[in-house]
Amino acid sequence: MMKLLVALAAVLAVAAAQQCADVGCAVYVDGAACQCDTYCADYGDCCSDFSTVCGEDATTTTTAAPVAKTCESFGCGFYASGDSCQCDDLCPQYNDCCADYESVCTVDPTSTSTSTSTST
Repeated sequence: MMKLLVALAAVLAVAAAQQCADVGCAVYVDGAACQCDTYCADYGDCCSDFSTVCGEDATTTTTAAPVAKTCESFGCGFYASGDSCQCDDLCPQYNDCCADYESVCTVDPTSTSTSTSTST
């Protein structure tokens, strides 16, 4: 669980500074400072490279190269609207996890180290 929380914190930190070149087009990242999805123009929150990377008609057609749909390349812990598969904690419930979700985003209890601990 701790590994998942650390990974989620890292994803959120990266998402706050994202650009469309980093995450691809037609991707919504919850909590990000800017977006690269089809609705960003409507909400006025497109990333600065949205037009350049996603094209003039990006609100209806994605023109950038597709981003690989894997949790390893996409990251774990957030929902990406419009993607064919997901890497969030609800994907097992909705049966829409990416093929590598189990190996990348879930914690293997046998790999937890007991020598690393923090006190509160």
